[in-house]
Amino acid sequence: MKGGEVSAIIDTLSRRISAAGKTPELYDDTRSLAVVCRTDNEGNSPCYSAIVFFSSPTEGTNESPAGYWNYTIQGLTTPYGPIDIASTNNAIEVATSPLQRALELEIIARSQSGNTSQIPPELDIIAFTRQDQGALEADRTASYLNLVTWAFPPIFTLTLIGVVDHLTSFVAREREIGMWHHLFP
Repeated sequence: MKGGEVSAIIDTLSRRISAAGKTPELYDDTRSLAVVCRTDNEGNSPCYSAIVFFSSPTEGTNESPAGYWNYTIQGLTTPYGPIDIASTNNAIEVATSPLQRALELEIIARSQSGNTSQIPPELDIIAFTRQDQGALEADRTASYLNLVTWAFPPIFTLTLIGVVDHLTSFVAREREIGMWHHLFP
């Protein structure tokens, strides 16, 4: 998809990314992207985020015919840890959403339909998770209580067996050497 709408958007976004002090890189296929931006054992990648274009209103690929915008944004970095609903410093807000916003603004600006709709200047980003923050904390508490219920009793039992064994050994030894009468007259 060279020389069309996708190339024009890539060029504009590349200029914006360069102006922000980052280095945009272009790849001809997703395999090259996967090789360069592979994640390490901790889930971190040297890449910030990536956009993979499949089609535009005038261009298409084997995966997607022309006629509509079809792209995937890949959030490749994870230095922010798990999502905290109360925070605005999650990976989605810091890395992926600004890139998506810039891309969508560019698509709207290049729209040939005379569309005058605009994206609001401030976005309310709602991170989608399986649980809200309260349910997540309750789940963590339940997991800890499960650990206390299932893991600690065997540990305490083994400890108690050791103490009882040591005590009976000690008493038996004291009886054998005749110290018993001196301890308990």
